[in-house]
Amino acid sequence: MTLAEATRRFVRDVVLPGEPPPGQHLAADARRRLLDAAEEYGVFAPHVGTELGGRGLGVQDWPAVFQEAGCSAFGSAALHCMAADEDNMHLLELVATTDQQERYLTSPRPLGPGRRSPRRRRAVVGGHGVLLGGGVRGDRPGDAAVAAMA
Repeated sequence: MTLAEATRRFVRDVVLPGEPPPGQHLAADARRRLLDAAEEYGVFAPHVGTELGGRGLGVQDWPAVFQEAGCSAFGSAALHCMAADEDNMHLLELVATTDQQERYLTSPRPLGPGRRSPRRRRAVVGGHGVLLGGGVRGDRPGDAAVAAMA
């Protein structure tokens, strides 16, 4: 089964039946359950490298998976690939140091044996680097415009 097919099954079997009524938000505990279920289905963080707890899907294969996730208003949240988090995680995976990846892309608790979960962080690119959760970094040589939180 391809990752797109697994995502279709996950959205159909887990996400759609658990969606809140129209106009209501997805509660934090419900999102956590969806993220855990995505891990069980093998579709969690498809865009993040396997060494950081994702599925390691190449950019060329993102559209098919993201389209399947988009069949639900909460599909991308359940897979942990919502915009702008998805591209921020991808950017950090490409240019961050190992220490920065550990700090910003992995959670303090593994979701499974040897697996770590990409964190949800909001990054904003500015004139002097990247703003991530309130701290700015990127103005020093070697920072590669990657932020460190204050």
